[in-house]
Amino acid sequence: MKMAQLLGAMALTTLLMSCHQRQDISFDGRSVTLHAAGEPAATITSRGSFSVGSKLVDISPAQRHSLIRFYDDIVAIHEDTGGKPTDGKDGASQLCQEVEQVKQLQATLATNINAFTPYAGLDPAPGAHCDSASSLVTS
Repeated sequence: MKMAQLLGAMALTTLLMSCHQRQDISFDGRSVTLHAAGEPAATITSRGSFSVGSKLVDISPAQRHSLIRFYDDIVAIHEDTGGKPTDGKDGASQLCQEVEQVKQLQATLATNINAFTPYAGLDPAPGAHCDSASSLVTS
């Protein structure tokens, strides 16, 4: 195994372990659930419905479109970390880009949907971030 592939595999393993230890965002195959301290769980469906606790939040078509993108991005991260093999640095770089997209989308959703604000700082991959070269770094 090449050194870059080994390092990429080690980084991904660390990322996976941190994801399972602290589940801020989870996916159950049907919906994405957001868990923020002191807040009821929020749920986003594949059709862009958004509820906080048992209350469905009224959203505009543009907001629904953003929620669908968020859902799709979380599913992509889930699939990338759910047992699909990654090819070292390239796979880690793709995952890093997906995580950054989710973080940017969270900020947009918080600006446009007040009820989303408590969930805007959640990390879809705790302990991982992109460095300046767009590669995965774990802490």
